[in-house]
Amino acid sequence: MKKRFFLLLISFFILTNSVFASQKRIGIFPGSFDPIHNSHLRIAVDAISKLKLDKLIFVPNFSQVDKSISDLQTRVFLIKRALTVINNPKIEVLSVGNPESENAPAFQANPSEYLIELVISKYPKDKIFHILGSDSIGKMEESSDFKRLGENYQLVIKSRQEKSSLPERIRNSTLANFVNFLPDYKEESLSSTNLRKACSEGNLKELFSETPFPVAAEIILSGMYGVASTSEWLEGIIEVARRLSDCKKFDESQLVLPFHTIASESDKLDSYSVFKPSEQVKKIDFSVSHSLSNLRDYVQQKFTPLGLKILSKPDLEIFVFAGSEKSLHAWLRSQGVLEGALVTRSRSKITTTLLIGKARSGKHLAVIPGIYGTSRELQTQALLACALYLHGRPTDSFSIVKSSDSLDYSEVMKGIYRKCLEKVIPETVDAAIIGFHWKVLNNLARRVTLFRVHPSKWAIRDSKINEKWLKLKQNEDLLAARPPDSWPQKHFTNEDLPHTIAAFSDSMGKPKTLLLTQSVYGDQINALMDILVNEKKIRKIFFFGSCGALASDSQIGEVIVPKEVSDLSGTFTLSENVAKKPEWARVQLKTGKVFSVFSPLQETNDFLGNLRKNGFDAVDVELSHFAKFLKSQKKQMIDYKVYLVFSDLPGRDFTLEKLPGRERELEPSISDALDIILNDLDYESPG
Repeated sequence: MKKRFFLLLISFFILTNSVFASQKRIGIFPGSFDPIHNSHLRIAVDAISKLKLDKLIFVPNFSQVDKSISDLQTRVFLIKRALTVINNPKIEVLSVGNPESENAPAFQANPSEYLIELVISKYPKDKIFHILGSDSIGKMEESSDFKRLGENYQLVIKSRQEKSSLPERIRNSTLANFVNFLPDYKEESLSSTNLRKACSEGNLKELFSETPFPVAAEIILSGMYGVASTSEWLEGIIEVARRLSDCKKFDESQLVLPFHTIASESDKLDSYSVFKPSEQVKKIDFSVSHSLSNLRDYVQQKFTPLGLKILSKPDLEIFVFAGSEKSLHAWLRSQGVLEGALVTRSRSKITTTLLIGKARSGKHLAVIPGIYGTSRELQTQALLACALYLHGRPTDSFSIVKSSDSLDYSEVMKGIYRKCLEKVIPETVDAAIIGFHWKVLNNLARRVTLFRVHPSKWAIRDSKINEKWLKLKQNEDLLAARPPDSWPQKHFTNEDLPHTIAAFSDSMGKPKTLLLTQSVYGDQINALMDILVNEKKIRKIFFFGSCGALASDSQIGEVIVPKEVSDLSGTFTLSENVAKKPEWARVQLKTGKVFSVFSPLQETNDFLGNLRKNGFDAVDVELSHFAKFLKSQKKQMIDYKVYLVFSDLPGRDFTLEKLPGRERELEPSISDALDIILNDLDYESPG
C-alpha cells in the first residue's frame, strides 16, 4: 500500500513539473507607442531578462481608443522598424486584424480590454506578465484586468515603488504579491508626447537621440507629427541620407536616399545656360477637367510621395538640370552645395529623381538631374508645373539649367546608348524588339521552358499552348520559367537601357539572334534607332509599345497597327506597317491614327476631345519620333512593324495613373502580339 502511494506521489510530481515546464512566460506591453522610442525598447529588453520571458508582445492601442494618435498601421510599422535595431527574436508586435471596421461588439465596449483578451486567448495555459507605467496602475485598478491578478496573470510596473505607494486595494491584499517592478531609467522622463512636440518644433536632434534611427528616418521621410512644416525638415532629410551610408539594417524599399558626395575642388565648371519653362508647358491648364482622374496620384508616382511633399516648400529653389553627372556636380559646387540627398525609388523613367542640398545662400535647392532629350525635358517640366499647381505655387517657379555637354541632346543620347550596347557586335543581330522588355523576356522564357517538355514549334509560336499546359498540368516549372542559361550571360541591366540578347533557330535550322530592349521616352527613340540601324546594322525592328485608347468602344488590351501618326509638327505615314497575322492567331488587330504628345499631362478632356473629332484612335509619346527617324533614312531598307497595346482609357475608368497596379492585365495581349512577331520571325526553337 505504501509502495503504491509512493508511486502515485512520484507520478503527481512528474506530471506537475511537466505542466509547469511546458508553461510559457508571456509579456504583453500595451501602449500608444506614438511614436515608439528608446525607453520602450529598454523596458522590453529588461523585462525579458528580469522576468525570464519566453516572448514579449508590443500591443499598440487602436486608433479609436484615442482619436489624437496616429493610425494603427503606421504605429505598427514604426514598432517593426524599431525592432530591427535590437534584433531580438523574442519580441514581436500583436497582429489583430481590423475590428474597428468589423464593428466587433467586444471592441466597441472597451477597446483596451479587447486587446488584452485577444492576447490571453492566444496563450490560455501560459503565465501572462502585463507591463504598464506607474501612472496607469490606477486605471488598471478599475478595469476587469485587475480581477485577473494571480499566479498566472501578473503586473509589471515600469518604475520602482514601495508597496506603500501602490493603490490601497492592492496594498491591502495578497494581490501585491503578483506585482513586479523593473529598475528606474534615466530615460523615464522621455515620453511620446514630448517627441511629437519636438518634431512639430523642428527639434530633430532630440528625435535622432531618443528614437532608433530607422524610426527617426521614417518619421522624417513621412513628414509625421508636423515635422514637414518646419524649416529644419529638409536638413533632416539630408541627415537621414548622411546616416544611411552607415546603416545596413534600414530597409530602403520605400524610398532610396543614399548619401551623395558631390564633386571636388579640381572639377572644372563647364559653361551652362539658364532657361525659363517652355511656352508649351505654360499652355497646360491643370485647373480644367483632365483625362487623368487623379493628377496628384500621377505626379506622386513620378516624384514619390516624399518628393512631391518636398516641392511644397515655398522657399525651395527648383531646377531641372540637363547635363552629365560630372557637370552636375561641378554646377552644384558652384552653388555651394557640397553634399545632398537623392530622393527616388529607382533611377528610371518610372520615377523622377530629386536631389536636395543646401546652397551657399542658406536656401535649399531641389534639382532634377539626368535629363536628356526634348521630350523628357518637356515631360519633366510638365510634372514640375503640375506639382507646383497642386501645392498652390506658381507653375513657372523653376528654372532649366543646361550644361555645354548637353546642348545637342541627340548626340548625348547616342553616346549613352552606344555605351549601353557596346557588347552587341555589329551585323550579328537579326531583329530587335523595342518595348515591354521584362514582360517579353519572361514570356519568351515560358515558351522556351515549354519547348523543353513539348519540343514543337507551337510551344514557341502559340501562347494558347502555354495557357493550356498551365491549366491541364499546373506545371510548376513553367510557372517559374527562366531564360536559357546562355541568355542571362547576355542580359544587361544597365540603368539607361536594360536589354537582353536571345537566341533562337528558324524553320530552316538557322541560328537567329534577337535583341530585346526597354522602351525609351519620346524623341530618345531617334538616338536608339540610329544606333540599332546605322551602327549595329539591324534591319528588322519591332516597335512594341503602349498607348491610350480614344474611341469609346475600345478596350484595355486591344492591339492597334497604326497607319498614320501626328504631333504638333506634322503628320507621318506608316504605309509599310502591315501585320502578318496567322489565321489561328486570336489577337484582334485594329488599324488607325495615333497622336504623339510630349506628356500625358497635356491630355485634358478638351484636348482629347479635339483629337477624337479629328479621327485619332490613340495617343502616345514615342511613335511620331519613330516615324520621323524612318523618314530620315530613305536610303536604308528597314523592315519595321509597330504594335501598340491599349494600356489605358483616358477620361474613362482605366486612366494612366492606375496602370502600375494593373499592368498584369496587359500580359495576355502582349503574349498574343508576340505570337504574331515570332511567326513573322519564323522562330521554331530556342538557340
